[in-house]
Amino acid sequence: MELVSVCIPTYNGSQFLKESLESVKNQTYQNIEVIVSDNFSTDNTMEIVNQFKKEVDFPVKIFLKKRKSIGSNWNNCIKKSSGDYIQFLFQDDILLPNCIEEKLKCIKKNNLKIVCSKREIIDDKGSKVNSGPWYDSCHDLQKLNLGLDIDNYYLLTKNDLKNINFDWCSTNIFGEPISFLYKKEIFEELGLFNVDYAQLLDLEFGYRVLKKYPIGIIGKKLFKFRLHQNQATNVNLKDKIESRREENKIKEILTNDFLRYMSFEFQKKYYFEKYPRIHKKLIRIKYFKLWL
Repeated sequence: MELVSVCIPTYNGSQFLKESLESVKNQTYQNIEVIVSDNFSTDNTMEIVNQFKKEVDFPVKIFLKKRKSIGSNWNNCIKKSSGDYIQFLFQDDILLPNCIEEKLKCIKKNNLKIVCSKREIIDDKGSKVNSGPWYDSCHDLQKLNLGLDIDNYYLLTKNDLKNINFDWCSTNIFGEPISFLYKKEIFEELGLFNVDYAQLLDLEFGYRVLKKYPIGIIGKKLFKFRLHQNQATNVNLKDKIESRREENKIKEILTNDFLRYMSFEFQKKYYFEKYPRIHKKLIRIKYFKLWL
């Protein structure tokens, strides 16, 4: 029976951490270990984790990690894990009871390296979010960004990138890291998360995987993703310069590794952006013909 490592990177997460840890207790699949990598929290995060450790039968391993970047904390979890599979859980999110079991069944049934699932969106009070600007642009990533309406299961391949919008190609098409179940060997083969990214490191890793392997997408909602002001996403997005730099790096990955799979419109915009003189020349020719 395969061991699943539930990896929980923490930093001052006491506000929602008890609820997150409770969702680990309630998993229908119980051959698990919990790996907590803490960035020397200054609130009572570690008290909550230590109390949780006393209440459960499965191993809970706690490590302190000097604060460098969110990626280094994620990677520390992976390095310290012993499982065959990696399931991330962040200090403000919640795994639904069948989350690990459903993902593990899917990954084994379809002989995959990695699967992800859809998610329910909640607010800081735990209530469902069904409207608002963020919801409108992010509630169904595959449908909104790839035109894929997934009810049950879908095998995502490079060919599905044809519908990505060139101007918004840094948009997440997979899901947050908690949405994934990874075979641990994928990190041994492709490397860990890129710590040069502050925000889009999960997206960069998703494309690194997709370059070589398909990704299974489960249509069921298997976790709850919490929207609140202090989450890492909102904090990191305040750095506009860094956000733009990372978006450009993702666009570079797409154009270097996946351009042949993109739509003609995407390819046209790419070449016009890369070779602006050609673009201007074509425009002059177009308007000259119209004038004639």
